[in-house]
Amino acid sequence: MSDDEPTPEEKREAEALARALEGQASDGPAPPEVMETAAHMRYVQSGGALAPERAAALAATLKSAPRARPGRAWLVGGIAGLAAATALVIMVPLTMRRSQPAARAPRPSLSLLRAQANATRGGVQALAALDAEMRAYRAQLLSREARR
Repeated sequence: MSDDEPTPEEKREAEALARALEGQASDGPAPPEVMETAAHMRYVQSGGALAPERAAALAATLKSAPRARPGRAWLVGGIAGLAAATALVIMVPLTMRRSQPAARAPRPSLSLLRAQANATRGGVQALAALDAEMRAYRAQLLSREARR
């Protein structure tokens, strides 16, 4: 082949360009460069003016398209804001409410403190005495809590 003869690909692109310029659909997918060239050439020929048929088709499409309703957007936003404000009004007092102060533990008796000191030195009898004193102390603590 010589450089003067077009290749089969060039022939296909030329045919696609001719169809695009005439406003006909191509047989297959046209290369993007061909479509861009055709659009550019149509724009130059028309001076950027829209053909009356195309303008009518676009107007019909736009008229049939559903319109956004800004009133509903405000309504939804208002309801969401009202819900957030209501939640805030309910939650803030609940979190700000002071809980009852923790019960003060009763003071340990002198016998409990002695049993703890003796248990640090070791011995089975000292640990048994500490256990008995701790049981009595826990009973005193739990009875105080039960009265509250």
